[in-house]
Amino acid sequence: MIAAPAARPSPVRHRTTVESSGLARGLARGPGRASKYLNEPKHQEETEAVASSIPLPAEPVVAEPTVAELTLGEQLVIWALRKRLESVADRPALRRGFLLAGAGGLQALAAFEQLFAAIESHCRRDLWFHRCGCGCVSADELRILGLIAAQQSGEVAAALGHGSSLVVLAAVGEIVRAAGAFGQALAACGLTLPLRVRCLPERPAADRGRLH
Repeated sequence: MIAAPAARPSPVRHRTTVESSGLARGLARGPGRASKYLNEPKHQEETEAVASSIPLPAEPVVAEPTVAELTLGEQLVIWALRKRLESVADRPALRRGFLLAGAGGLQALAAFEQLFAAIESHCRRDLWFHRCGCGCVSADELRILGLIAAQQSGEVAAALGHGSSLVVLAAVGEIVRAAGAFGQALAACGLTLPLRVRCLPERPAADRGRLH
């Protein structure tokens, strides 16, 4: 994992490839030595009993989309997050990218920097982002998209939910306000983000799948 370049170590991190690790192999799907046991009726009954005792989330867990499935505004946000995290030296590229968004591109860039700074300074845990060029979208990237989209659509509860999953409690108000300002700047450029999910449950650290 590569930490974001900053004056101090940042808990905001890139996802790196760990397919060769035992953990990644263990999470990979496909036939294996455990397949026979998993198909045994006794095991299936025990699994159903455990599952029935777990309360369902408020809404079903949404599959993480690919970058190609995102709207133009969502793609801009994902690209900016990854580019900003990759290197501070890439700010000229960020400027050019936001200028392509329209006349309000520079205002959107300034608002993005405020949102990024709030997330980087107050994130409550390690946040995971794919690298530039990767076609996947991580759960944390999806949460940030949801936070901005919720602010654009006036979904206060959803914004607070996404915000609280990203930063410490004391900074939720700050990140929600920053996301609101960024959302307004994007809307001024004609970019509106769809609210794909109002709540995205956190996954256990050992259940994040393969990293890219």
